Amino acid sequence: MLCAGQFGSGSTWVFNAVRALLAHATGQAEIRGLFADSLRDLPEFTRLGSPLVVKAHRPDRSLRVLGAIYRAPMVVSVRDPRDAVVSMAQRFGEPVPDCVRAVADCARHLMLLREQPRVLVLRYEDGFTTAPGTVARLAAFLRLAVAEAACATIAAALTPERVRETVATLERAGVYGATPDPRRHDPKTLWHPGHVGDGRVGKYREALAPAAAAEVLAATATYCRAFGYGPGAAAPAAAGGASAT
Repeated sequence: MLCAGQFGSGSTWVFNAVRALLAHATGQAEIRGLFADSLRDLPEFTRLGSPLVVKAHRPDRSLRVLGAIYRAPMVVSVRDPRDAVVSMAQRFGEPVPDCVRAVADCARHLMLLREQPRVLVLRYEDGFTTAPGTVARLAAFLRLAVAEAACATIAAALTPERVRETVATLERAGVYGATPDPRRHDPKTLWHPGHVGDGRVGKYREALAPAAAAEVLAATATYCRAFGYGPGAAAPAAAGGASAT
């Protein structure tokens, strides 16, 4: 199962929600998950023996082909690319031009997932990471029989406050090194230090010069048209037979 998302769009939240849903539905204590943009990034498996959840930002052709062959469910999280650039620059301290290139590259790859057999699109601006029904919606999309109470428990474990507590515990355990590095992540949950942002929509208005914001829109024009971003954007359409927010 693939959880692919724009930078700063809640894709790690989706990754952990999906793993928790699968663990509950299968009765397994732990569902294997990892980050990979390509089959080349996957470890050598002699026998997987359980579902595998992959998080990606720029899933390449190899992952798309594998997903199409197995009709793997794919959850795609999107965000206004201008806010994605700001979020990336603030979290990782990267130069804005580098963030623009990364966000545009991610947008191009996400667009290629829209024609996959089973795709669910979630928009960051709709607040899906804190909306009460998102976990149940994911369960329905994945065709998992998970009770409403269990969905609520999973959602409660993924509130911003709980995630901050998890990250703090990982920091104290030394998972991120002696000095927490935002580029390092916990191999199990994929949470980074300082992973939980402020959740603000439209932050680019304060952090990006108008020319830079226009550059981002130009570099992601097809993505913006598809998902409803940019000046005068219409509501996004569902893609690949999936429901969209």
